[in-house]
Amino acid sequence: MHTDGFSGLGLQQWMWKNMGLSGSEAEITVSGLLRVGLLHCLTPDVKSLPFTDLHYYELLTDESSLKSMSSDFIQNARTQSEGDLTVVSQPQKHDKSKTLKTDDYTGLPSDLPPGKIVKRGILFKRGHFIPSWKCRSFVLQNNPGTLSYFDPSKKNPKVLNSLSLRGATVFPVAKIAAEVALKIANPPDHLFCVKVASGSLYLIIATSDVERDGWIQSIKPMCRRSAGNKC
Repeated sequence: MHTDGFSGLGLQQWMWKNMGLSGSEAEITVSGLLRVGLLHCLTPDVKSLPFTDLHYYELLTDESSLKSMSSDFIQNARTQSEGDLTVVSQPQKHDKSKTLKTDDYTGLPSDLPPGKIVKRGILFKRGHFIPSWKCRSFVLQNNPGTLSYFDPSKKNPKVLNSLSLRGATVFPVAKIAAEVALKIANPPDHLFCVKVASGSLYLIIATSDVERDGWIQSIKPMCRRSAGNKC
């Protein structure tokens, strides 16, 4: 986590040196990070290109998570660009190969707890000890209801934690609530929270409200099934 921040030019140079990003790829990454709230522009009123010394940024995640998210932003931009070029000639088909299938255990940790996979995907989780946002792969399972996560950048990943959903609650977190109740400065969009029975809070960012709501809707039945209560 880079708490000292970057000038716009410094951020571009850092992305080129440490991530090998071209100018257009860096712009895509900056746009995506600003959208999901993982990059905070400290000079929002300055009207200029993003990579100048007139802009100053604070990065709210670590380098490995940034690289994972950047790859997704760039791939999505390329896919969208290819779709724009062919939309007139033929309708676009959904590429099922890019969907994380619940019956596909490829790339999952060997120490994942037992249970049928209900949902899996890449999200960002706020650290408990170091309050930065880290890229994590989440796996939701039933019988019993558990939500596990691991570092997708590792070659042979291990489960970092498996949350029991017995007695848990899950809910979206508005920005004002994140600022006032959770004391998060400049809270990101698309935030939700899993509160386990012990009272511990797990703050998670999705890439859109639709994705956030999808995770909440999938987790809620696991809470009811595990605890016999309303989640």
